[in-house]
Amino acid sequence: MMELRFELKKLRLKETFSIAYGNYNHRDALLLELSHQKCKGYGECVAIDYYQINLNDFVLKLKKFSKLKKNKKF
Repeated sequence: MMELRFELKKLRLKETFSIAYGNYNHRDALLLELSHQKCKGYGECVAIDYYQINLNDFVLKLKKFSKLKKNKKF
């Protein structure tokens, strides 16, 4: 059976990241793990405020997908 795991993490940056939109000492990230049998895949997405990328939106979608997967409706 395929398994999906995910968690939100605050990742501290080794050095301050500076761009025109501001300076950043950390990044909020969504870390993913998808596994099936003996294979695993990993992914990540970071929140980017100037592109309106909100990790909570992704978490809600992943929870919805998890419920569908549980009910075998996907």
